[in-house]
Amino acid sequence: MNNLISAAKKQKREIIKFNQKNLKLENLIQALESQSLFGQERLIIIEEFFSQPKSNRQQEIIDYLSKEKPSINLIFWEKKILTPGLLRKLSFIDQVKAFKIPALVFKLVESIYPNNQKQTLNYLKETLKNQSAEFIFYMIVRQIKLLIQTKDGILPKMAPWMLGKLKSQASKFKSIESLKNLYGRLLEIDRNIKTGQTPMSLAWHLDMLLISNLH
Repeated sequence: MNNLISAAKKQKREIIKFNQKNLKLENLIQALESQSLFGQERLIIIEEFFSQPKSNRQQEIIDYLSKEKPSINLIFWEKKILTPGLLRKLSFIDQVKAFKIPALVFKLVESIYPNNQKQTLNYLKETLKNQSAEFIFYMIVRQIKLLIQTKDGILPKMAPWMLGKLKSQASKFKSIESLKNLYGRLLEIDRNIKTGQTPMSLAWHLDMLLISNLH
């Protein structure tokens, strides 16, 4: 997906992302049917839509897309493979592609903890050679969210060995506040990048974040 986002940016397309928190039928319709303020083509990304429990909201969106079959570029990004049975019901989906996340990305996010800046920065440098800063940013945000949940005693549903690694990483942070501060910095970076309040690249901000917040 990161390659598609990079290509869309080069083509100066407007990128709109939805997730389980901000996705509503009326918001999606507006994104699909309204004109961009600057006349740009749009790329719409919906994250983990089919990973959520079935709901009326989900069915309303499926019914709308099945009926209207919008021609605009629309991508569903899922963390798990969709079943053939489900895919047969989704007539509005033209292509299905599976992407395996490189092991180095997981090494990077699992290395994020206090007093480990050198290793983390080395992983970041290597990962940026083949992955976009946007994708790396997303994976770091995801990992910090999981660490906050774990530190707060809300254990994510995952394989025992994965949960064990997450608990070990979370234990290296002195408090949940330090994780929340790190998450706050990520939100600030995201806001500044999207609103054009910084001349520096996202890769630069990630580098500075890992230097200053992991001591």
